[in-house]
Amino acid sequence: MKTLAIKVFGQLTVTDETAAPVAVTGKKRQALLAYLSLNLDRPPSRDDLMTLLWGDRFENQARQSLRECVSRLRKSLGGEAGPLRADRNQVWLERDLVRIDAQTLSQLAHLAASEKPVQPAQLVATARLYAGPLLAGAKAGQDGFDEWLRAERIRYNEAAVGVLERLASLPLNESEVAAAGQLAQQTLAFDPLNERAHLALMRVHLQAGQPGAAIQQYLSCGKVLEAELQVKPGERIQALYEQITSSGPKGAVAEKPAPPEQGAAATINALPGQAHKPRITVRPFTSLSLEPDQEFFATGITADIVSALARNRWLSVIAHHASTDFQAAEPLDAIEGEESGFGRRAVDYLVEGSIRKAGERVRVTAQLLDAASREHIWSERYDREVADIFALQDEITETIAARIEPVVGAEERSRVLRRSTENLDAWSCYHLGLAAFYKFTAEDNLEAQAQFQRCIELDPEFGAAYAWWSYALVLSMVYFDTVPSPEALDAALAAASKAVAIDDQNAVFHMMLGRVHLARCEYDEALANLTTALERNPGLAMAHCGMGDSLAYEGQLKESIGQFERAIQLSPNDPQLWAFYTYRSLAHFFAGEYEETAHWAQKATRLPNCQYWAHAHLTAALGQLGRESDGAAARAALLRLQPEFSLAFAKAKLFYIKRPEQLSLYLEGLRKAGLPA
Repeated sequence: MKTLAIKVFGQLTVTDETAAPVAVTGKKRQALLAYLSLNLDRPPSRDDLMTLLWGDRFENQARQSLRECVSRLRKSLGGEAGPLRADRNQVWLERDLVRIDAQTLSQLAHLAASEKPVQPAQLVATARLYAGPLLAGAKAGQDGFDEWLRAERIRYNEAAVGVLERLASLPLNESEVAAAGQLAQQTLAFDPLNERAHLALMRVHLQAGQPGAAIQQYLSCGKVLEAELQVKPGERIQALYEQITSSGPKGAVAEKPAPPEQGAAATINALPGQAHKPRITVRPFTSLSLEPDQEFFATGITADIVSALARNRWLSVIAHHASTDFQAAEPLDAIEGEESGFGRRAVDYLVEGSIRKAGERVRVTAQLLDAASREHIWSERYDREVADIFALQDEITETIAARIEPVVGAEERSRVLRRSTENLDAWSCYHLGLAAFYKFTAEDNLEAQAQFQRCIELDPEFGAAYAWWSYALVLSMVYFDTVPSPEALDAALAAASKAVAIDDQNAVFHMMLGRVHLARCEYDEALANLTTALERNPGLAMAHCGMGDSLAYEGQLKESIGQFERAIQLSPNDPQLWAFYTYRSLAHFFAGEYEETAHWAQKATRLPNCQYWAHAHLTAALGQLGRESDGAAARAALLRLQPEFSLAFAKAKLFYIKRPEQLSLYLEGLRKAGLPA
């Protein structure tokens, strides 16, 4: 077997065990190799690769192109002796047969972010690895791949900056100072606006006994920030600069502790018990059109996004007038006599964008940034026909807000996971609970419940912990090992009701209360609370999913499928997307639309955190269709995931289905597919 070294930083290169180069030609083959190299733990499906690299072609053409690309790449990498593998569903690289520089850098970044003691020599290898941005100069000519590559470049640059920061905090010898300086220059070449890299480089200059160079680095940082963003350097880098200039050259200079963070002006959702809620502001969207009326449209988009985001009660949203102050980098309004401004991190996240109109078409772009580092986190573009301008505005703003909310949630969980697990506060326990919840395994569900309970112990008014604990408990009855009982259902109801009592305006709390009522077979109450959730926040995707699920059991199947369609449209990257697909497939099943059932169930099974119920729905649909061979394969996959699955098992788990004929139809499909009684 051949072991290959793959370098993705700078120009893509591949070498064998003798360090001889291995030629990989063609943009698509290079793009495929890079994507597989960066997804060793998540082998992509053929459908994903077709969309990523040949999304502009018809399905049959895309499938044939992928087949040829895999064949040629496999030959380039050594054929049967090489690392490339493929089956009917997936394409992947054998982990034991490749050494990838990005994987090593990720490990170093993890080490740098940990609380463990670390020696500079362990981290300086990053300077050699990070020879430039990911796949420098590469472009596949497909929006999906190019957007993925752009996001990965930012992610790995931030990983390199994280290593640089840790290096700069350690005592360095001469060669280590040189390596740290080299790493800083590489990260700044990619992202000259990254204040964290500027600050780390200043500290490296101080370790080298060059305070003048540190001052010059500060001035360079201020110049580029002013030119590009019209803002001043942030508090931490400003404090270090002031300490250098006030104390004279002293080599290494300790950083001043940051003053306590202050509240921002005109914040929405400032509830007690959630002091750590992320703060987000929406800068006025820019009109790139010549028509004067587009200024009003841009202003309306900005204001409506603020309103839509504010419906997510776990966010603190800075109102429109305050965001204009932020853009100018002037101090925000004082609250209770305390100064608040950009220098004191008034916000954690920024939303900004632009509007361009050409004839009867309008293009809206939006992006989400980290306020401290200006790191690009998310962006999307929306092209629409202008018919009803107000309907268009409602659609775009609701969609943008719905896409941003789960992205911020994922970012907050990531930040918490990077911290030490000692002495956690309630906010950290809450996000650790969410991180475990979204893995959707029996063990992680119990871990999520434990973290939510710990959060409640630390902060008895933390409403979200009650709500998510109740939801995790209900899901453990439906998917995992908790046996449904009146006591467990009463506990779930009490917790969800407590959350609503803490904040009646929170759409998520009402949604979860509705899901608890459904599990209790209290169908009218379930629909009432889900209706309230959608009134509170029409852009809450999981509330649309919950409503679709409840309507399906009521027999309102057309309306049910419409709700699932809306959930998918609002949040196509939702951590619960597998559930949107799975529940939708069941609605199609109840409607007798078995091909559609199979389609949506199969889409669900391709998602990494999908549950066995998607395989069960697929099996039941294929049983009703009489497709014995496909049904046998689906049945085998189901039993691999849940060996105890049977008709009796399904009947016990589907205890909340209202209509006996629906349950009978489902069990009949399973029986026809060969599931045991």
